[in-house]
Amino acid sequence: MNKKEIADFLEQSFDDKRLSRNESSVFKQLLDEHQPNDNDIAWVRHQIFSIAEQHTKHPHDKDVLKWVKALMSAMTSPAQAQQEVEHKVLFFPSERSMKQLNESLSRARQSLDICVFTITNNMISNVIEDLHERGIKVRIMTDDDKSLDRGSDIYRLRDAGIEVRFDNSPHHMHHKFAIVDGQWLINGSFNWTRSATYNNHENIQMTNEPGVVRAFANEFDRLWKEFSQQS
Repeated sequence: MNKKEIADFLEQSFDDKRLSRNESSVFKQLLDEHQPNDNDIAWVRHQIFSIAEQHTKHPHDKDVLKWVKALMSAMTSPAQAQQEVEHKVLFFPSERSMKQLNESLSRARQSLDICVFTITNNMISNVIEDLHERGIKVRIMTDDDKSLDRGSDIYRLRDAGIEVRFDNSPHHMHHKFAIVDGQWLINGSFNWTRSATYNNHENIQMTNEPGVVRAFANEFDRLWKEFSQQS
């Protein structure tokens, strides 16, 4: 992120102690262009409060407070402001956890990105295929060696029309995560297999925390491009 450009904008916007609609749009565009991470956002907030503190002679200076409030509002979309961060944890072996996992996958309304070592659990595969048939965009990345294992559902899903990419590497693609609608992350030790469901001690963590989801989404996109050269 170009911190000097952001800092210069903040100083200029403070001149009249108000944030116009045009300035708000420019500020949002700057943030979108730089794609700041959580640390960058924290730095911007610090800069805003530092400028306000430097120019505030009285704790009840309404103009300064309005300027700060307007900038904070511009940094957060309405959807983000209303979104409550949630975390869920599932443990296996457990039929109840299996049901909750399938329900979470089934909630996809736009997209489901899957990056897993292997898929041999037919119940999960049925949910994935059903989502595809409903018009949900499904993408799968998996390990090339494990896709050849007995009981693997990967080629069944590919034959159903779902786009699948393989690592084609002497090493393993060992991730076990999925992203639902770009908003929920499903991640953990759990392999998408029957043995993981009914025999192994495994875990899954689910979260809609934006920074965490964004990090995994970026990694998915990076690998998706990389594997397109190999599949």
